[in-house]
Amino acid sequence: MVVTLERREMMAVTPVGSDVSFGSGRFPSWGDVDVRADGSGVAVTANVLTNGFPQDVVASIFDTSGRVTRTLQVSPTNVEGRRFVEPRVAVASDRSFVVTMNTVGEPTQTGIVRFYDSSGALRSTVSMSMAVRGVDVGTGGRVVVVGIDAPGDVRARRFGLTGNQLGSQRIDVSGAGAVGATVGVDSTGKYWLAWGELDQATAQVRARMFESTGSARGGLLGFKPSANQALVNPLIATSRTGEAVLAMARSSASSGTFASDIVGQRLSNSGRTTGSLFNVVTQITDTNFDLAMNASGQFVVGYRSGNRAFVRAYSPAAVLLGVAQANDNSRNTSTRQIAGSGGVGIGDRSITAGFFTWSYPDSTRTLANRGQAFVRRLTF
Repeated sequence: MVVTLERREMMAVTPVGSDVSFGSGRFPSWGDVDVRADGSGVAVTANVLTNGFPQDVVASIFDTSGRVTRTLQVSPTNVEGRRFVEPRVAVASDRSFVVTMNTVGEPTQTGIVRFYDSSGALRSTVSMSMAVRGVDVGTGGRVVVVGIDAPGDVRARRFGLTGNQLGSQRIDVSGAGAVGATVGVDSTGKYWLAWGELDQATAQVRARMFESTGSARGGLLGFKPSANQALVNPLIATSRTGEAVLAMARSSASSGTFASDIVGQRLSNSGRTTGSLFNVVTQITDTNFDLAMNASGQFVVGYRSGNRAFVRAYSPAAVLLGVAQANDNSRNTSTRQIAGSGGVGIGDRSITAGFFTWSYPDSTRTLANRGQAFVRRLTF
């Protein structure tokens, strides 16, 4: 059962200034752009940048006014071929940050994790034999990286802020293996993992909470769709005290018509569900979106609907606080369109939303020849 929560405590989500470009020269797609922010609203973005080869990942640091203070290449320069994709970023309360990425063209996909201080100075680099799918850092400074290995099982590795390794674990996934994985970390290092998997051709989602040592906290949770539906692209976000929200895209096919929306499930810090599935967004354009939560448990969802990028902010009880368009209307023209949401970060009272555009040589929009990524700062 999916419930629709009462919309109360509605307050404004207000864009501040104009959106700001932070990456261009290629065709960004979902997974090529990510955004996160600390409590004060200082944001870090990571995006793929290329005009062919090499294909690198760059990061930009934004201050609380939305101004870029530094841009740096975060992909290694000594890797043959230098093709990196799927960047993810996490920002700590001291404004240090972690960037992950995956290589392309390897016999076995290699994940790379790089740890930076608040100025953007590199602290350490860790390589791992799995495709990295998510990273988070709790307010206490514990970092967890989650990915999928070659057999299709979920793997999580734990670190300190400087890259010192604290432990790892592997979760056996039955059937065809994991499809996507996500992580959220609280202030003490406890963390939630969620992943998608196929069970007899049904796309479902699993989630479980773990202690900071890697031992399970609570049971394995499963979320199965109704008939003719699929739950895909799970994302999880955690407050400082371990309460979390799991969001999933729900796709349905009926009479040849395909439709998607986003549903959410609140999770307790004891490893159990709280309440029922609830509707987050209905009738989204595609199943790709992003989710972020601040230390107090307020959370935000970034998504694309039609030819516009939006954010929706919620209270810890999943009550809608407000909705706003993230892109300037000037980003939609006869030769340019909003192509997707590109990550979202939330501070104590601010949101940083990412999105990207594709540009075309003429109004037929038949062949994109340039891409560009943007961020927009909003308050709530």
